[in-house]
Amino acid sequence: MDGRGMPIDVIYIAGAPRSGTTILSQLLGELPGLFNVGEARFLWRQVLSSGRCGCGTRLIACDFWREVLTDSPVPSGDDRTRTLAAAALTHSRLRTLPWELVVRRLGGSLPRALREHAAATIAVYHAAAAAAHASAIVDASKSPSFAYALTASEGVRLHVVHVVRDPRAVVHSWLRSQSGASARVRGRGVLYSALKWSAWNVLTELIVRPSAATYARLRYEDVARAPAALLSHIAPLASQAGPGGRIGLLEGETSVVELSTNHTVFGNGQRFISGPVRVEPDEEWRVAMSRRARATVIAFTWPLLRRYGFNGRDLRRIAL
Repeated sequence: MDGRGMPIDVIYIAGAPRSGTTILSQLLGELPGLFNVGEARFLWRQVLSSGRCGCGTRLIACDFWREVLTDSPVPSGDDRTRTLAAAALTHSRLRTLPWELVVRRLGGSLPRALREHAAATIAVYHAAAAAAHASAIVDASKSPSFAYALTASEGVRLHVVHVVRDPRAVVHSWLRSQSGASARVRGRGVLYSALKWSAWNVLTELIVRPSAATYARLRYEDVARAPAALLSHIAPLASQAGPGGRIGLLEGETSVVELSTNHTVFGNGQRFISGPVRVEPDEEWRVAMSRRARATVIAFTWPLLRRYGFNGRDLRRIAL
C-alpha cells in the first residue's frame, strides 16, 4: 500500500493476445486521471534488457521511469538486480502454467517468486500514479495469471476490463506475423493459437473475475467501430477519471482519436504512435484467411464464440 495505507486502483485489461488491448489501453490513457503503463508484467525484463519506453527512448533513460523506479520501494544494489532478474524470469511462467486453479482450489499461497513479482509491480503502480498525478493506473498485461497474482496481493484494487475478439481475427493476426514460416508450422500454430484464445478467456472468467473489485467485458469489434462508446461500457471504472472525463474523438463513419505520447513499458508497435489515429476494426481475415484455418478455429472455440456473440450468419456461412 502507499504511504497513506490506501490500495491503488488499477484498470487491468485482460484477454487473449492480439485482441486489441494496446489501442484500448491508449484510449483509456487519454482520460484525465488515468495513467497507462502498458504491459507492466514485462517491466522488469524491459529494465534488464534496456527495452524502449512508449516515448521512444530506452526505458532506463526515460526521465519518467527513472523517477518512478528511483521512488519505488524495491531493493537496491545487488539485491535489486536479483529481484529484477527473478521477476523477469517469472513472467514466462505466468503465460504457460495455469497453477492458479490448483492454488485456488487447495487454498494454498502464491509461490514466493510470484508474490515478489506482484509486490514489486504494485509498488511501481503507486510510484507511477504519484509521478503522473493520476488517480488510477491502466495495465494492459492481458495475462489471467498475472491478474490473479495481483488480486491475491495487498495494495491494489483490480478493476478488470475483459476484451474479447473474434478468434478467427486473432489467429489470422498471428498467421500474418508468421508469413515466412512453413505450412506445417503455420498449421500447428493455428491450433495452438485457437486453444490459447480459449484458455486465456476461460481463465479470465474462471479465476480473475471472482476476485476482481469490478469486472466488465467488451468486444474489440464494438470498441473499434465506436471508440467513444467504451466509456459507457466501463462507466464504473471510468469514474476514476473524475467529472467530465472524455476521449477527444471525431465521430463519423469511422473515428479518429488524438493520441498523446505515452510512457508504456511494453506492447505492440501501436504504442509508439501518437497524433491523429483512425480507429476501425481490422477484419482482413474475412477475405484473406483460408477456409481450412477458419474451420479449425471454429472447431476449437465454438462454445466461446457463441458465448461472446460471434455466432451470427457469418459463422454459419463459414462453417458450411
